[in-house]
Amino acid sequence: MEDEFSAAGISIDVIDRITDTIENYDSLPSDDVIVVLNEALNVIRELLRMLDAE
Repeated sequence: MEDEFSAAGISIDVIDRITDTIENYDSLPSDDVIVVLNEALNVIRELLRMLDAE
C-alpha cells in the first residue's frame, strides 16, 4: 500500500475521488461536482510542483 502522503498515494486518492464523482454524477449537486473537480485540479497542480522540485 502506498504512503498516503507520497505522490503516488495522493494521486490514487484523487483518482478515486474523481471516479466516485463520475459514477455518482447524476445524484450529486452540481456544486459538489465543481468542488471535487477543483480540489482535484489543485492536487494535480501541487503534484506537478513536487515533480518540478525534484
